[in-house]
Amino acid sequence: MSEKKGFEATRIHDITELANVNRGTFYFTLQINICY
Repeated sequence: MSEKKGFEATRIHDITELANVNRGTFYFTLQINICY
């Protein structure tokens, strides 16, 4: 049971990391669009 719980936590962490990367890419692209 604790193993599954750890897996869930890891998956949530991965999703959060992915969201942060996507948001970073979005803002980076936005900055470029504003500059040009």
